[in-house]
Amino acid sequence: MIRALVVLCVALLIACDTEVSDDDTTNLLHPSPTPVGTERVRSNTPTPTPTLTPTPTSEPEKLGVDKPTPNLLSYPATVIEGGDLARLTLPANVTVNTSGCASDGSCYWYNFYWAATHEVVLQGSEPELRRVHELCHAHQHGVIRRELSPSEYDLHPWYGTVEAVSYEAIAGHDWPWKEAFSSQNSLLEDFAEACAWWYVKPSELYTLSRARYDWMRENLP
Repeated sequence: MIRALVVLCVALLIACDTEVSDDDTTNLLHPSPTPVGTERVRSNTPTPTPTLTPTPTSEPEKLGVDKPTPNLLSYPATVIEGGDLARLTLPANVTVNTSGCASDGSCYWYNFYWAATHEVVLQGSEPELRRVHELCHAHQHGVIRRELSPSEYDLHPWYGTVEAVSYEAIAGHDWPWKEAFSSQNSLLEDFAEACAWWYVKPSELYTLSRARYDWMRENLP
């Protein structure tokens, strides 16, 4: 009987070792798939590294080197307009000579306008201002001839003309001239000098005597 029990136990042990459940067989033949996304896939493509642009730095100031001057807007200076000498009214056939004597033989040591022959007489080569001064005397002679008498050769009657009265009202007897002595002591000469400045150097006349400048601008070409 003991022998029979031993045989029975061995048989049971063999049966336990060889038995396989249906579930186990299914798991072995059909393994469960691995869930997608549960494992991170590594890429062989390297991650690009951003390129850093260097920040420009200002150059140190160089000593002794001139820096360019920026262009600045420039404004022209005020232009003081003068007269047109070619349009100044004169007697007919006025001439200029530099011999110091008029054609009729009348001679003086200074420049003069000789009404008898309609000549501007200069002492050699004279500055333009002195030539025009005498031409302005010729203009006075023309005013006399138009307003008073065509045969008048003396310039002093000019004081009775409309032009002289109008000019005296603004000029008075305060002579501003320092270059020409004769212009400091008579309205006749004062007018001729202001007239010459009006044509030759109007900016200086404007600065010296605004009243004379304005009169010339309104009454002479």
